[in-house]
Amino acid sequence: MKIIKRKIIVTTVIIIFSIPFLSNAERTEEFEKLYEFYKMNYNFYSIPDTVFTIEGEFELPDGYQHPQISNKSNYSDWVSLFPLWYKLKGVGNWKGQQKFKAEEISRAIHLPWIGPSFRDFAIPVRMLGEFCLQNSYHNSIAIEPKAGELMTFEKWLSHKPAYDSRGNLFFKPSNQKEATETEYYRFLQFCMENSNYRSLANSCDLIENSQVQPGDMFISFDDTGKKGAVLIILHLIFSNSGDTLYLVGTGCELACDFHIPKIKGNRNNPWVTLQEIKTVDTTYEHSQFYRFKTINQFNK
Repeated sequence: MKIIKRKIIVTTVIIIFSIPFLSNAERTEEFEKLYEFYKMNYNFYSIPDTVFTIEGEFELPDGYQHPQISNKSNYSDWVSLFPLWYKLKGVGNWKGQQKFKAEEISRAIHLPWIGPSFRDFAIPVRMLGEFCLQNSYHNSIAIEPKAGELMTFEKWLSHKPAYDSRGNLFFKPSNQKEATETEYYRFLQFCMENSNYRSLANSCDLIENSQVQPGDMFISFDDTGKKGAVLIILHLIFSNSGDTLYLVGTGCELACDFHIPKIKGNRNNPWVTLQEIKTVDTTYEHSQFYRFKTINQFNK
């Protein structure tokens, strides 16, 4: 099976923000287009006959509006339209235990997963990998490991990963593997397992506050890179006076469901400022906004 390119349909993107929520009881033409959009552009989307969107789940504060979606398929647009789960879904961890009740978070985010590798620093890697797959950017993705050589899909296909005596990753030539979707997900899983907070930051460029957009991250970590926290910018809204508010998603130190945290105490009002994002976790020595270097490559 060869990797198949999936394109975002611009006309459908425009419809997204005019339909806040629809269920299988409302099989209108607009809903069918919206549902098809999510099935086409988020190939992991698995909720049957229902769409939960950011606009449908959250009201805008007075004076704020959603941004216009651009006419090109880019990572920021893709993240800003990310699907959610239903309101009553809580957060579970990889051992099948409940991490947070529904009322303890704002919303669960729809990104299916299994296993212990789905930690907070690995979720952005998974998201970037999904976008690259669905837009035929799979040869552009490049992820720094905890230690050792850069991880790329091209290298994965022609080499075999190994480790030296100090735990540094390196790749040695091997038989060429076929570029299938299954093989790509094996590579992506390997990247997630070989990441930590510092390596995630090393896979990125630092960005200024004024540049922050959906898909960017606020990453905090200690000097070892083993401890930290990650908040992913999912969406932004702006006012006529020029103020901007943001929606963020996160995971857990140990693998759990991707979710929107209840930062301000009101699960139905998750909009926060950049300063509020920065003060969520002040435990660690290094804290900054970051953007994947890979994004700059395919957005040129």
